[in-house]
Amino acid sequence: MQKSFFLAAEVIARRLPLIAGEAALLPGALLKPGHPESSRMVSEKVNALGQGMFEAGLQAAQINMQMGFMAMVGDAAGMMRLSQATPKKLARAFTRPARQKVAANAKRLRKRVK
Repeated sequence: MQKSFFLAAEVIARRLPLIAGEAALLPGALLKPGHPESSRMVSEKVNALGQGMFEAGLQAAQINMQMGFMAMVGDAAGMMRLSQATPKKLARAFTRPARQKVAANAKRLRKRVK
């Protein structure tokens, strides 16, 4: 988790000069064509949000099925463990696409700005 945190800071630091350069070219038109970094920055967040919601939904369905099976066989201890782990599992599933995108951006921007 800390690695993702530092990658996010790195991506922000590497993007700021690129976005400032785009803003200097055409002030007030950052999200229009011709500003690839600004457009990419916004669209990837929307995509990561949708994908994260989908993956969290899948994870919730899987947990629901596991919980149902445990209830059928009378595994109260397993249900307790699973219910305690559920928030963390859902949060990881929800943030996985964003974390992957941050890592990919850091790698891409390292190559671009040397």
